[in-house]
Amino acid sequence: MKRTLTFLLLFMKRLCKKPSFLVILLLMPVLVLGFRLILSEDDETMYVALFNESGNKKIDTVIDELVAGESTMCFYEAESTEDLRAAVLTEHAECGFVFEEGLWEAMVKEEAEGLITVYQNTKTTNSDLIKERIFSQMYRYLSYDVMLNHMENSEFEDGLTTEAREAYLFEKYEQYITDGGVFTISYMEGDNTVVKDIEDAVADNSYLLKPVRGVLAVFMFMAAMAGAVFWAIDEKAGVYKTLGYTERPFVNMVVIFLPAFMSCMVALISVFIGGVAEGIILEIVRILAYCIMLTGFANLIRACTSNATLICSLLPMLTVVSVICCHIIVNVVHYVPGVKYVRILLPPNYYLETSKGFAGCFITAGIGLVLICAGVLIDRKKCR
Repeated sequence: MKRTLTFLLLFMKRLCKKPSFLVILLLMPVLVLGFRLILSEDDETMYVALFNESGNKKIDTVIDELVAGESTMCFYEAESTEDLRAAVLTEHAECGFVFEEGLWEAMVKEEAEGLITVYQNTKTTNSDLIKERIFSQMYRYLSYDVMLNHMENSEFEDGLTTEAREAYLFEKYEQYITDGGVFTISYMEGDNTVVKDIEDAVADNSYLLKPVRGVLAVFMFMAAMAGAVFWAIDEKAGVYKTLGYTERPFVNMVVIFLPAFMSCMVALISVFIGGVAEGIILEIVRILAYCIMLTGFANLIRACTSNATLICSLLPMLTVVSVICCHIIVNVVHYVPGVKYVRILLPPNYYLETSKGFAGCFITAGIGLVLICAGVLIDRKKCR
């Protein structure tokens, strides 16, 4: 046992002296930090021009709140319709909205067809999102007037005067707006349901950092495969000849586990540096499950072949296939449905898709343990 521990410590020391392995470890936080700095300096602001031709005070209030708000959309009030059109044509503004005469009264009666003129440049892809942002802000005020209009045209008796009724309704409506707003966005993130107000969703540009996790998954995969390459080189040099029947399969596996584990720890730090972490407990469990998966996968390849050249040739091939087939930048499944079957064989897919929640982490770890057992059994047969 003492000899095995000494061997492992020496192997870790050797790993830290290998330039190729150090490059893999150091590139992860450097790339993530660099990507985040570039993103923070990059101007992702979308300019949107607004012009109130109707002169309605409530539309003025909506425009003022949009202009004063902080998000990736920068709203500003144009001086005229001509200035607004010019801003869109010169691509200074993504879109321009002209609110025409009689708009508010028509919207209250739900008869506002054609009273909002929208100008947009040919390159914009965000017009629908911009419209939702503007209309959600308008509806904060419009819905109250629509409700009053509906009640005025309905026959009912509540025993209240008009002033008392409107005061009561306004108080309740303000409370409703303050508590949750009119529109929310709900989506699944792992095992959790995330609910965001429309303003929070518009200001959130974290989606730009999503490829960070995919890049880290590939780098961890490369580190585990590099461990298999180092083992094959040492095997050819006779480093493991003195190991006994009992300890050799486990030492072989640990030789793969150590580089995988070291890269996973660096990746865990990088996830928090990149701002894509989803909670420290989930991230730790997720990274450990992926580490087990990588150990099992790379160890099985190592157990099947001791040819360093063959493993070296597999490393770039599997890396490229992972980048193309796994959902790192583009989800290729939308274009080539058969890719989803290839993903089953690629470890990065389990980190990106399967282990999004705790249940998926256990599935990932379980598959990794099965692969580890298969590698150990193959080694046992070779040692006989």
